[in-house]
Order: sequence, then C-alpha cells, then structure tokens
Amino acid sequence: MIQDECKFDTDDSYYTHEHIMYLVGRYRSLLFKQTYGGVNGNLKKQIPASAFQEICIDLVQTPGNMVTMCDSGMYLRSTKPIPSIMPYTKANLYNTDIYSTISHIDLTNYERMKYIGHNKFLQKIIYASIAPDNYLWLKSQNPVFLNLEKLKMRAVFEDFESAAKMACDADCEMLDRQFPLEDALIPVLIQSVVKELTEKLGVPEDKSNNADDNQNENMYSNGNARPTEE
Repeated sequence: MIQDECKFDTDDSYYTHEHIMYLVGRYRSLLFKQTYGGVNGNLKKQIPASAFQEICIDLVQTPGNMVTMCDSGMYLRSTKPIPSIMPYTKANLYNTDIYSTISHIDLTNYERMKYIGHNKFLQKIIYASIAPDNYLWLKSQNPVFLNLEKLKMRAVFEDFESAAKMACDADCEMLDRQFPLEDALIPVLIQSVVKELTEKLGVPEDKSNNADDNQNENMYSNGNARPTEE
C-alpha cells in the first residue's frame, strides 16, 4: 500500500522494504503511545488482540552464582534477549507443553526477584522476570521447573520485527505476516509513512484525481530538473 501510494517502482526504488518497515515500526510505536498510553501506567482504552504477538523462548539451566541476585541453586534463563515490551502493557508467559503439571508462571519485576520465592506456602510457584540484560530469568523452590525447555510469551512488543524473528513459526517470511496493529489505525499508519517518504523525495501530492500518474509531471513543473537521457 505504501509503495503504491508513493508510486515506487518495486524493482528499483530509493527506499527498500527494510527502510519502509523501519518507518512502519517507528510510527506503530508512536500510534500505540498516542492511542493507548495513559497517565501513571493506566491505559486510555483496551488494547485489541490484534496488537499482540507471540514468541517462543528457549530456556537453559544456569547456576545461581552467575546471577546478580546471588541466590544459590539453579535458574532457567532464555537463550536470547527478549524484545522490548511496551511499558504500559502486560506480558503473559505460557508453558508450551499442555500436558505438563507446570501451568502458572508469575512474571514479576526484576527488583522483586531477590525477595520472592522463599514462602513455604508458595513453593510450587515459578517466578520470572526480565533482567537489565534483557534476558528472561526463572526461579522456583519447585525443582520440577528445571524440566522446562521452552515457554511462550504473549505481549505487545515495541519492535515488531525482533518479535517476529522469535515467533514460534519463525520460518514464515516477514512480509507474509499479519501486521500487529488494529485495523482502525492502519490507514493512519500508512498516511504517516507516505507523507514522510514523499516529503523527503520532494514529490508533490497528486490532486488531479484521475487515472493518470501526474506526480512526475507535477514534480518537474515545480522547477525540478528532469533527468537527462544517456
């Protein structure tokens, strides 16, 4: 849609797919903050399911002395950093094994991790947090949690491309994926990106409202030099 609106030649364009996706991601984050971001962490309105993405997280056992929390025992840590999550949204963790006895995983703040998990009445709970290194860490008094090898996380990620690369179907092409934004905001997003691209190229708006592509003629009539033939 953006290429069509800008009259870009898909085979030979100054702006590549990667450049357009970068702008799309930047304006998506801006639209989220304008549409949903409220005061003191309270949302202005409910975020629709279409805005969420789901990623798969591989886990590896890590000795406690390698963690800044300094607890003894073993932890689980993600093998890759977790993409940034929108600050005013909540993420949820799920066990990928539907037959496992491990069902509830409490995603909490990193600063609380050193103080929780010691209550004898809550020994079965698994606690998780995203550390300053952006890796996901898990701890529990229940030794069974060490059997976990993979988790799913559902969240609204700031960088939709990074999240897509960690999706459970990561082999799917980026341009074939459903874009994580509600339908009502898609036209605003397209208009914003098209405006920025056309302004940078100095392409005036085609106001003739006919079937002809007059943008090139309008651009040259405004004093811009025509390319010379070689």
